[in-house]
Amino acid sequence: MPLSKIDISLSLEFVYQHLLSSGLIALTPSNPMQPSFSRWYDPDQRCEYHSDVLGHSIENYKNFKYQVRKMVSKGKIEFVRNGGTYHIINSIFSNNQ
Repeated sequence: MPLSKIDISLSLEFVYQHLLSSGLIALTPSNPMQPSFSRWYDPDQRCEYHSDVLGHSIENYKNFKYQVRKMVSKGKIEFVRNGGTYHIINSIFSNNQ
């Protein structure tokens, strides 16, 4: 299945917090953006992935979404629905590194 077709049914902020607390990702410090800003720059948005730097939200950060889909495709994590609630399962037995 192409990565773009993998459904992420949870907010990326929730997924990020789970992956961070599970040790599957680390904080990614980033310097504040400097003028001239890109068209997508939004001074009212903060990105958790980039240590709360201004300019965009994690929900709009395509590279993070790509990395999450890649983890799913390699079997490192799985989204499981139990009733109306989604859970993230870490696959510590994954053969795919």
